[in-house]
Amino acid sequence: MILVYIEDKVLLSKVITYLDNTELPYTTSLQDDFKYILVADIKLKTIKIINEYKKEEKEIIFLAYLEEEKIYINSRLKNKSSKNYMNRIYTMINKASLIIVSLPSIKQILKKMTRKEIAILPKEIPIINITNNTKDIYQKYNIHKRKKKICILDFDYNKIELVDTLARNYKKIEFIYVGYKPDYLLKDYDKNMLKNFPKNIRCVKYHDLDVFSDLIKVSHLIINFEDINLDIRYLYLILLFKCPLLMKYSLLYENYLINSKNAYLFKSDEALIIKIDKIFHDRVSDLTEFGYDLIKNNTYQGLSKKLNNILKDLEY
Repeated sequence: MILVYIEDKVLLSKVITYLDNTELPYTTSLQDDFKYILVADIKLKTIKIINEYKKEEKEIIFLAYLEEEKIYINSRLKNKSSKNYMNRIYTMINKASLIIVSLPSIKQILKKMTRKEIAILPKEIPIINITNNTKDIYQKYNIHKRKKKICILDFDYNKIELVDTLARNYKKIEFIYVGYKPDYLLKDYDKNMLKNFPKNIRCVKYHDLDVFSDLIKVSHLIINFEDINLDIRYLYLILLFKCPLLMKYSLLYENYLINSKNAYLFKSDEALIIKIDKIFHDRVSDLTEFGYDLIKNNTYQGLSKKLNNILKDLEY
């Protein structure tokens, strides 16, 4: 039997839902008889539980979802706090019998630190209203109905000048610019450019999954400049709605998003501009079906089956 010990209630309920769709025995009671403990963080309370039950030869399953962002960031830094964090991760994963991550890039980072088994269990597709009705979207976001649209994700306004250049080069295309940064954090040059944006730029300052799903429905292309700031559910929505994606190359999605296979990736502004031109002149292949294939089975049912396959060889 597996004891599921996760303090984060959202993730706990998610894991329990997966397990309910399998025949794997589990419990959330410390009083029950169990052989495995499934944990999801490296907080002091969790470590205390692990150390206590390790004495009784209980085996640890580490689900790394809650730590993946920190693992990704701290593995690339060399300061004292990052090294301390990675040492804690090293201790945790080497206490575990099985480690579960959501992306190949996280698996590669951890493989350098342990010989323990590391399995990949993707995160699930977000549950949203996926109606294709666009009747009210144009009015809601003040978007032109007849123009082709490019939606740009730049949450911290790091690409203001490039967005301005694109809009002036492609005057017949409407650019939906998603992001926001207050004036007191902007340089005068950027503030002035924002105030004088071309008329074919529509700024969407507030965004969540529902807002973004609206924008995808009316967009002909998504350009994503985000890396760690991008909740993977945003990426899933792009793939789910089969919207063409141009994304800045990211180590986080290495071996997951493959250039010219399931998405188009770019490393420089110049490469981005060349790729946009090819896309709008139909000189590249449509990769949206291949992108959709990446996430089509990331439902509760699909992930429950995958989790079952990951855990089925454990000796209960």
